[in-house]
Amino acid sequence: MQRGMSRRNFFKLGGAAALGAAGTAALTGCSPQQASDGVDAAEATQSQNGWSWETAPEPIDDSAIVETVEKDFIVVGAGLAGVSTACSIAENGGEVVVIEKNATYSWRGAHYGSINNRRWREQGVEVDPTDVTRDWIAQCNSRCNERLVWTFLNRSGEALDWLSDKVEAHGGVVDLLGCCYQNPTYKNITDPLFILKVRFFHQTRRAAPTNEEIGNFEMAIYSLYNDAVDAGAEFSWNAKAAQLVKEDNRVTAVIAETEEGYKKFVGRKGVIMCTGDISGNDEMCEAYSPLMLRCEQTQYVPVGANMGEGQQMGMWIGAKMEETPFSPMIHPQGYLQLSQWFLSVNTLGNRFMNEDTWGQGKSLGVLTTPGNADHAWCIFDSEWQNQIPETLDIGGGMFWVGPDHLYGQEYSPGFNQGQFDTGVENGMVKQGDTFEELADAIAADEPSFDKEVFLAEVERYNELCRAGKDTDFGKREQLLYEIKNPPYYAAKYGPCRMVCPGDMLINTNSQVLGEDDKPIEGLYAVGNCSGGLYAVDYPLVVLGDSHGRCVTFGYLLGRQLMGVE
Repeated sequence: MQRGMSRRNFFKLGGAAALGAAGTAALTGCSPQQASDGVDAAEATQSQNGWSWETAPEPIDDSAIVETVEKDFIVVGAGLAGVSTACSIAENGGEVVVIEKNATYSWRGAHYGSINNRRWREQGVEVDPTDVTRDWIAQCNSRCNERLVWTFLNRSGEALDWLSDKVEAHGGVVDLLGCCYQNPTYKNITDPLFILKVRFFHQTRRAAPTNEEIGNFEMAIYSLYNDAVDAGAEFSWNAKAAQLVKEDNRVTAVIAETEEGYKKFVGRKGVIMCTGDISGNDEMCEAYSPLMLRCEQTQYVPVGANMGEGQQMGMWIGAKMEETPFSPMIHPQGYLQLSQWFLSVNTLGNRFMNEDTWGQGKSLGVLTTPGNADHAWCIFDSEWQNQIPETLDIGGGMFWVGPDHLYGQEYSPGFNQGQFDTGVENGMVKQGDTFEELADAIAADEPSFDKEVFLAEVERYNELCRAGKDTDFGKREQLLYEIKNPPYYAAKYGPCRMVCPGDMLINTNSQVLGEDDKPIEGLYAVGNCSGGLYAVDYPLVVLGDSHGRCVTFGYLLGRQLMGVE
């Protein structure tokens, strides 16, 4: 990270000087920005020769504070991590208020990863954490904090049982997904829990009452939120955290901007950052995970929620950041979720990788090929729907059978056929009765596409299939299906910019560490604003582990703070 001064040197030198100038109250923060407005990496406001957050905001004077709220614990952010933490604190007798910049809590996704939870044990499925840890560390390039990995794996089953009981108590359904990818090199060790929608219309969500039916994605946080409120947790909406207050080497409060003016939320026993990742902030992605910027597609909601404000606040009071690059979650679902193991060619017409790989790996292959755009084309013939069920015992996975395929369920072509039909309608599926026609159809969308290169690649691929050995990229022979039954198809797929977890380093007690590697008193972090659990690449050993880690560490921290652990 060089823009005249390295980040580490800035915070050791310039940052320390800025903190000293602020006196006993060290403050940090940036106003959240909507992703629709953007924080464009090329246009982001920057300090001279540096990043924009390297300029400390002026401390908010006490005279600007219109109200002071004191509680034992202040949680910043009402996403899955924040609501889980608040619920655990309140249920164990703690006094807690959650501040959130939006008008209600936020949610996304219905997949919750853990190992050895009760529902899997009831099916006779238990896994050895040692096996999971080994593959997790390998997929993180051996740069993750192994103590955090072990904490998650040893306690995630317990935490997800806690969540599942809540969901079912509120009328929801918890099922087991059957989406494990069976390649022995990149095998998913366990499938996630799948949270299904509540079976009735409701008017009880206190944050934003509605008559709409709760959907799959919202059901978990809906349950956690209502249980938290019932246990005494308080929520302050439209309260945008702006600065942390550090006095006598301890974080004591957070100042938030509200419609009434600035409010100071004092945490007598701690302030807990649950502000999410940096994926909505292009400048921070450029600094910490530039690969994210190569993805043109994003599905992260709500727009503008994850701008890295918590990380910036933490850095200004001396929090130590994880080494770069952060681990981007980039699933191959940015266009169509059709790729499976079929032949893939890039936007130049070249085959570029072994298509039999994990979802993160497929996305990386697309993004790191020189000269390629942010997508590729999956090539198959008219027998494709018959070939998929033939491969499930050795392949499978979320991007093979669909993201809602339940454990023990027979393969249904519905999801993949739906993706295909959608692609035909919007032009992301091309068709040709000959390979020449197919090449022309792709080239109409791809200015750099070389038809002759593509035709040679298809011919070569079919030769390898007939020979039964992929000497070019090493795809398993059981997946070498010759493309020979017209019409032929090309489906557009590519990585989707999901989340970029990492950021402030923590210990196994979720305490934020300072540049001296010692805990900063009074400051904690849970969820995707905390670092160390991942590194370099997002592991898919345990599907849904980003959601699972938010619940697990929130559950554990609440119990720990209240002396239950």
